[in-house]
Amino acid sequence: MARNCTRSFDEELISGYLDGALPQVQSQKVRLHVEDCGACRNLLGELRTLRETAMSTRFKSPADDEWPELPRTVPGRLSRRMGWVVLIAWLLVVTGLALWRFTPRPATRSRSSWRSVCRGASCCSSSRC
Repeated sequence: MARNCTRSFDEELISGYLDGALPQVQSQKVRLHVEDCGACRNLLGELRTLRETAMSTRFKSPADDEWPELPRTVPGRLSRRMGWVVLIAWLLVVTGLALWRFTPRPATRSRSSWRSVCRGASCCSSSRC
């Protein structure tokens, strides 16, 4: 709430008025109130100054040598490299499982079906047939 204000205009409402975010009816109420209330007028001036200061502030980006992307410490470098090792190992495992799962395999035959194929064939010298 604004200092020494007799009405219920708070800082958020006055800030919304300054930003132009209020509906027309509320904006008119705040404008009329600010014209009559010195405390809210001062608050509006302070918020306007704060907004202008924040909008005019320029932030300096650090140079590349001041803000390197690579970690400088040994544990930092190891943890960064371990992430790649884990990723590559995971990809190899997933690829291997996918190949094993989706590779077609020859149909297996039981012993009795091999006997019927082999019986009487000249290529088979096994006594098992």
